[in-house]
Amino acid sequence: MLRVCIYNIYIMGTAVYIGAGTDILPLLLFPSIREWIYMDSQPRSEWGTLPSTPSTTFLPLLHSLLRDSGWTPKEPKDADKGPKDRIVYQSVTNQRLTYFINTACPEELTEEHRRLFSTADTLVLIGHDPAFLDMLPSSIHLITNLHTTYDRTLCAPDRMIAFLAAHPDRIASIVQIRETRPYDHWENTLPSMEHMSIVSLSTWEELESNLYKQQLYHMT
Repeated sequence: MLRVCIYNIYIMGTAVYIGAGTDILPLLLFPSIREWIYMDSQPRSEWGTLPSTPSTTFLPLLHSLLRDSGWTPKEPKDADKGPKDRIVYQSVTNQRLTYFINTACPEELTEEHRRLFSTADTLVLIGHDPAFLDMLPSSIHLITNLHTTYDRTLCAPDRMIAFLAAHPDRIASIVQIRETRPYDHWENTLPSMEHMSIVSLSTWEELESNLYKQQLYHMT
């Protein structure tokens, strides 16, 4: 049974996920979030604006995961006006995913991207730690997980994690995606939903402590 923290989820409306890759787990765990904005520099490059061999597997895998999870590709309504590297999907429950591919953040952001970011009230802070908090509203909800380091002493001081840790007034709420069985987050496969849960955290220090992660993964 999937356990959901209703208090936090119901006050989330539009979520942004930078460096999303093929991680569609948040889409499945937060069905009440109606609008999703994903962004990644793939398949052109795995490293933002740095040169890299383009991925030939990224898009096929992304499309496969979405379709297998009940999402259908849609033609953007403003296809002639908006960014060209854009994919749109819709779920059976009418959630909408707008995925900007081949786009490094913040180096290649357009006014359209910035406008969309300004409408978001939720940030998926998983894996990548970009510096673009100034484009988001003054108060945001955070979706985190067990596979990202949130220790401010180990993160670059000019990035999102260090800034949020030092400015808790910018955080409306924090939830963490947790599993009851260990799995490899970057394996490009979905874990069993019956082993997933969403937990509400009270403070950044609780997120930083990694106590549950240490118990689950037997960290030293």
